[in-house]
Amino acid sequence: MARPLPITCDFVEFLITRSSPFLVRYASLADPDNWRLRIREQQMPQWRAREAEIDRNLEQELTEFIELTFGAGRLPMLRRRYSTHLHRQSRAKKAIDLDADALAALDKIRQQYQLDSYSETICWMARELENTDF
Repeated sequence: MARPLPITCDFVEFLITRSSPFLVRYASLADPDNWRLRIREQQMPQWRAREAEIDRNLEQELTEFIELTFGAGRLPMLRRRYSTHLHRQSRAKKAIDLDADALAALDKIRQQYQLDSYSETICWMARELENTDF
């Protein structure tokens, strides 16, 4: 049997981005927007820092947080939804082949404009081309 997905900050971020009706139904939250804001501003920065430090207690703490918020019985369902989300995201990505010169040029632009990824760099270049009059 496959090992369940680990509970990480990305998993919590996924839960935060669920719709308000979802959060009201499954977490019994009266004010989902306020809950999202509180988690993003108060807890996520601390959890992200601990995740970067490879805190071995973090997964247990996040699991307890999720179980308290959604109920222990809902954790398997939430994991399945997250797994489906990750699967859909991976299917949305396409691979492209670049020669060394093209990759070097792309990397130079990415660094020069402080873009986070090659995808963001390509999207930025496309927007620049759209805004240019030929």
